[in-house]
Amino acid sequence: MKKVIRIIIIAAFFFTALPIFAKTDTLENAINSAANEISRKIENKTNAIAVLDIQSDYTKLSEFIVEQLVYELTNILEPKQITVTERNERSLALIQKETDYQYSGAVSDDTIQDIGQDLGADSIVLGKIGRFGNEWILNLNVVTVKNKTQLATSRQKISKNDEKIKYFEKEYEESGYLSQSSWGKSSKKTSSPTWNSENKTALTFVALGLNVPFNISSDSDVTLNDNTFPYGISAHLQSSYMYISFKGNINFDFVKYSEKTSTLVGANLSLGASPIHNDYLFVGLYGTLGFDEINKYSYIAYGGSAYIGFNFSEKLGLFFNLDVTRRSSEQYNGDEEEPPYDPLFIDSWRICPSIGLSYTFSGISF
Repeated sequence: MKKVIRIIIIAAFFFTALPIFAKTDTLENAINSAANEISRKIENKTNAIAVLDIQSDYTKLSEFIVEQLVYELTNILEPKQITVTERNERSLALIQKETDYQYSGAVSDDTIQDIGQDLGADSIVLGKIGRFGNEWILNLNVVTVKNKTQLATSRQKISKNDEKIKYFEKEYEESGYLSQSSWGKSSKKTSSPTWNSENKTALTFVALGLNVPFNISSDSDVTLNDNTFPYGISAHLQSSYMYISFKGNINFDFVKYSEKTSTLVGANLSLGASPIHNDYLFVGLYGTLGFDEINKYSYIAYGGSAYIGFNFSEKLGLFFNLDVTRRSSEQYNGDEEEPPYDPLFIDSWRICPSIGLSYTFSGISF
């Protein structure tokens, strides 16, 4: 039973950490990949295509993506007798007029049809790029001009540290202007778009802290913390999706009992809810299952856990954690036929507050 629990905990740690290693690319490579993906999907479905609008917080970034996408599509599609048409002044004026009116940055179906007919295109590329946690996402959508049927989509992940995006961000900071779309209404920048108080769709972070564990026996005649102040360290890996959260933690407690000082090693897997998990604050409540080992004795541990994290920068934060677990099913794992002593942890409780630092790896906003 204990081996099964250990395997489950190790596997859960692995899958919880997967978002950390999600692949990202450069902006130029992402545009190239998107162009190739779109080209494969629309072949034999269109005769002429136009790249209309890429929504972004940065005007120059939008323009760069449009120009690069036109260049890549032209190289791929024109040898296949598919025309890639360029925007003209009238199409840009129509987009600006609409975004000035509705302030949404979106382009209506009627406008798409008017522009497509004006450019001689039977399909249109629309898109949006935005930052989500530690990466940028470029979404593209190809629709027909006549009946707005979707022909193809593409979704590309781009590194937050991409040099070209950093350049456009810096230019934005220096100019102080924010664009709602490539050719939409510009407004004076009022605040930096770095932190978000809305809950995340997904969030993954690690934490390292100091423990103050208290071991309390159900037997009033047994004292597990004689003549010492217990202490320890813990490592946490957490991942949340919507309002569901997973947490894995490993503990090393140094406790003294019956004139002996020993190291208690424990590992726990927790499943619970995270009603608040944004750039500023994380709150999680969990049910916990795991195991504890001390001097060749092992125990199944179960109980509950509460976690509160406060971010004081984009990545770093301070956390408080409280674990309350009960040990049962004592088992001796040594080679001796008769154990030298029994640590008497069976049916005992571990109450452990801890405090430490956390580091956020990824977060995707609603």
